[in-house]
Amino acid sequence: MLLLIAEDAEGIVAGKTQIKNRSVDVGQVVSVELSKDLNQVMIKVRMKPNVTPLLNEGSQFWVVKPQIGRGGVTGLNTLLSGAYIELQPGDSPHTRLTHPLLNTPPVAPADAPGIRYVYKQLIPAALRLVILYCIAGMK
Repeated sequence: MLLLIAEDAEGIVAGKTQIKNRSVDVGQVVSVELSKDLNQVMIKVRMKPNVTPLLNEGSQFWVVKPQIGRGGVTGLNTLLSGAYIELQPGDSPHTRLTHPLLNTPPVAPADAPGIRYVYKQLIPAALRLVILYCIAGMK
């Protein structure tokens, strides 16, 4: 069972919403519930057995629905069929069965040529000292 974690469940219906990869149905949403802390939506998905290799650490999921943006109108086919969740598999060899559900599609496919940068912000030493000073002052 695959678990997708989302901010909301707009357009997602248990027993109806499909998971697709390259326009092929590869799974279906079986339940949509609020998390225990009531801050997120937990979407359980039953995937077809033969697609397990697509569920890895680099995989990305997002809801496809009609949208109007700078690139034009997308997702018009969902007006009749309803929204679906697109799966873009990553290239990691490690299986992962819990993923965030993205609010928007990725800018580029995982297999697009080019260099990818991951930005991780580090707290400067001076700021760490201020934070420690503030915390120590609270005691």
